[in-house]
Amino acid sequence: MRVPLFPRTWRAALRFSVLALACLCLASVPAFAGNPNCSFGCTAIYTTLQSTTVCFSSSPTQCFGNPFVSHVSFGLTVDFFQPNPPSQLFGGHSATSGAPGSPDGFFNTGTMTDNADNYFTFDGRSYGGGNLNAGTYNYYCIPHGAGMEGQLIVDPDGTSTSVSQTAGSNPSIFGQTVTFTATVSNSVFFSFVTPTGTVRFADNGLFISGSLPLNGSGQATFTSSTFLGGSHSITAFYTPSNGNFTLSDSTGSPLSHTVNAANTSTALALTSGTNPATAGQSLSFTATVTNTSGTGVVPVGNAIFEDNGTPLGGGTIALDGAGHAVFTTSALAGGTHPITAVFSASNTNNFNGSSSAVINEAVHDFSLSISNPVQSVLPNQTATFNGTLSAFGGYSSTITVSCQGSPPATCTGASVPLAANAQNVPFTVTASNPAVANFSFSISGSGAESLTHAVPVTLSVGSFSFSQPTPNSVSVAQGNPSSTMTFQISSLGAFTGEVDLSCPTPPSGVTCMFSNGASTQALVLSAGQVINDTLVLNTTSSVPVNTYPITVQATPVAAPGQFQTRSVTLTETAPARANTFLYLGNSPNGTTENLTKLPVLLGVGNNFSFDISAFNSESSSDSHNVNITLIFAKPVATALASVTRGTGGESCMPISAIAISCSLGTITAAAPWIKTVTYNVTAASGRTLDFTAILSESNVNLTSPTVLPETVKLRYRPMLRPGLMPGNNNPK
Repeated sequence: MRVPLFPRTWRAALRFSVLALACLCLASVPAFAGNPNCSFGCTAIYTTLQSTTVCFSSSPTQCFGNPFVSHVSFGLTVDFFQPNPPSQLFGGHSATSGAPGSPDGFFNTGTMTDNADNYFTFDGRSYGGGNLNAGTYNYYCIPHGAGMEGQLIVDPDGTSTSVSQTAGSNPSIFGQTVTFTATVSNSVFFSFVTPTGTVRFADNGLFISGSLPLNGSGQATFTSSTFLGGSHSITAFYTPSNGNFTLSDSTGSPLSHTVNAANTSTALALTSGTNPATAGQSLSFTATVTNTSGTGVVPVGNAIFEDNGTPLGGGTIALDGAGHAVFTTSALAGGTHPITAVFSASNTNNFNGSSSAVINEAVHDFSLSISNPVQSVLPNQTATFNGTLSAFGGYSSTITVSCQGSPPATCTGASVPLAANAQNVPFTVTASNPAVANFSFSISGSGAESLTHAVPVTLSVGSFSFSQPTPNSVSVAQGNPSSTMTFQISSLGAFTGEVDLSCPTPPSGVTCMFSNGASTQALVLSAGQVINDTLVLNTTSSVPVNTYPITVQATPVAAPGQFQTRSVTLTETAPARANTFLYLGNSPNGTTENLTKLPVLLGVGNNFSFDISAFNSESSSDSHNVNITLIFAKPVATALASVTRGTGGESCMPISAIAISCSLGTITAAAPWIKTVTYNVTAASGRTLDFTAILSESNVNLTSPTVLPETVKLRYRPMLRPGLMPGNNNPK
């Protein structure tokens, strides 16, 4: 059925405002007014006679070529019109689709009459030969055939696509349902065909829907409650169902939509165990996280269980599908624990975090500590372990402290009342053992609620050994030191500490001398250490000849009563009879005497020197503490002395204005057995210079002379004038 022109025109007028209609009219006035019935949305094609030429044309009077090519938009109407005037010289024409002689049936006006309308609307309808869609249609005139042809190109209509939010709020809350509507409009004026096809919605350029068909109003909707929190740019992409319309999208004017995070609340409950609990008891805390924004979406994320604001080990638990998380622990220490659950969303754009109220969980327990867990003592010496007890979480009990494991022979604990939350309550445990041994055991405390705590301790029961001095018997001449005796002080077990050496009651005149040169010595032993030491017995000449037991004692400072003693034997003998004497002279080799004589005459003021030697003639005994004292009868001008043959350690020094003492030490019975002192003397005025050399030694000397007297006569030279005698420089 053909649609009349006028109803279509009025329908357009109703859909546009007066102003828009006026503008459209100005833009769409036909080039020729030969067909008053083809106006808005209508294109006239005339059968035109120009002189003797017939054609299809957009002008009733002028031809523009054969075939005549024209364009029309899909949805608009074509009116094939045969005008009169001018009169048609060749009678009626027709517009028949197809090629001359081969009509295709899409449209056919039949034989047209003058000034009659032949409407065909290209909106997909069919006039018997197929749907008039966008495309190219060839047509011709009967009877003119190839002499009068046309080509009608039906262009697809342009479209525009827009998106609007038609349900829900903007901004919305995560999980809230929102609906977006895409509207596809025909952009061609007076083409009232609604676009057909599908729309796909996109968010930030990514498709979020499948192909949704347009309804009869050119609209498609998309509804979702899964938009993530954040900013969204919603667009729609139109795809026509056929070639009658063009593609379009709304990317030029996207719809901005914001999704805010949903608020949450977190509740915490103790779902297994008690409050207060006992240390080591299993406790379960359950966190329940709820979406308080009313969108019905269960929060996703973790519940972090905290103790006084610090996350508990293993306490980050993922929520299940119902928003629950359960944390089970038996590791809470004694005390009061403010437990909370903190919700941390997997995506903070979707959910806001929240924290629970505090559950103050009290855990009963006590602690036991030992300040000196490692000790060393001697056998039967008591070690004291010092400890403290503290209560936590309101716990109170009487704590039984005892020794557990493998303690020493004696180990004594305590019973300690412990008030609620009492801190650092002291106690002691004592332990001892009669023999050297090492013990590793524990000091344990047990109280109410089956609570027990223990601290490992060690006790080393050690001692020391004091070896018998070697040799253990010495023979000493009166006034002489003994030979050196050696011994060892050794740590036994893990003994450490100071051991003091002494001889408690030596005989009168006998002194013990240890390696430090003193009569007592302190040795500090470390575990496993061995110290070698020496002992010498010094005797005086007053010690009677006899045999004496000497007690040597080693005393541990930590336990003086556990001293150890060893005995050595001293045999005191009379000294050997040394045969040491003086002679005037020296020795070329320390074994041969070289006797000299002093000058009997000496010039006044002249210096002279002489040697005095001490000679040990005994082949078996040494002479000890040998000393030569030279005494002048009257003062001299100068006197110097030095040891010119000795073994080292000898010395000389004046002891008065008229005496010089020389200490020669020991003169051995073995070579060399001679020591020599050289004297340099300048005599004062007088007739003679008299002196005496006196020998002394620690050995009793009965056979050799101890006194060597000598006299030097002084001579005065005559008074002569200088030069009368060669070498005489005396001016007098």
